[in-house]
Amino acid sequence: MSMEEVAYLLDHPKTAGVYVAPDTPSIKDILWDKRYYDDTNKVQLQLLQDNVPEELVRWKNTTLEGHFQNKSLLKLQGYYQSGGASNDSGVGTSYQQYAFTELSLFTRSDPIPRIQPILSVETERKRLMAVATPRGKRHNPLWKLMEVTKGMKDAGTITWTIDDLNEMMRNAGLPPVRSQESLESDKEMYLKRFGNTRMFEQEMYCSFEEMDAAAVYGEALTRLIADRRNEKFNLDPNHPVYVAFDIGAAGYHSDATAWIAFQWFNN
Repeated sequence: MSMEEVAYLLDHPKTAGVYVAPDTPSIKDILWDKRYYDDTNKVQLQLLQDNVPEELVRWKNTTLEGHFQNKSLLKLQGYYQSGGASNDSGVGTSYQQYAFTELSLFTRSDPIPRIQPILSVETERKRLMAVATPRGKRHNPLWKLMEVTKGMKDAGTITWTIDDLNEMMRNAGLPPVRSQESLESDKEMYLKRFGNTRMFEQEMYCSFEEMDAAAVYGEALTRLIADRRNEKFNLDPNHPVYVAFDIGAAGYHSDATAWIAFQWFNN
């Protein structure tokens, strides 16, 4: 998405674009300081800066900006300013291009309605792009954006799963991003950790199925029974049965599941 934005700015002089992450540290990690190994040239490359010819742009490290020779501008920005007030968020109004990375993580407030009046201006061309890994449907700005843009002639959704990425690599004569063996290993790890594979499906296959706590326990019980890890015992109906759940409290998703049922009498 960053290179798509750069290409557009190079093709349209005096155009301003902003690339937005949830906060400033994450925009540095996701894009500004991001590095990868170029196996062809045997060098470590900086994702954004090294992919644009030096004669076309000047990068400003302090302000996280790219100033192009054709007078276009690219600004990297954190939406929620660290250390600021709760309402200290947002982006400016002078941009023609808006790109949001990890939009699913903007759970504090949805940024899209805030810039909708800007995007609706008909006197100049505006463009919005967003990219993210699915994180359920509730409190998810990405899911809301996909829903409200359904059927719009000038909007579209591109979904790439790990299978699509592997196919792209093979077509280019390169090894797949993830082998089938490593995917199966990861899937089993998620199953053991969460009692289901929903988080694995989100990460690898763009599923919006949620890690609902109630569903997690049902699936965990099903797995327990399938593994023959349950034991029958005789209940005395004259005494109560105590049930305890450890549901976790880490955001909207349950952590590792645990539950116990027991009957207590005569110490």
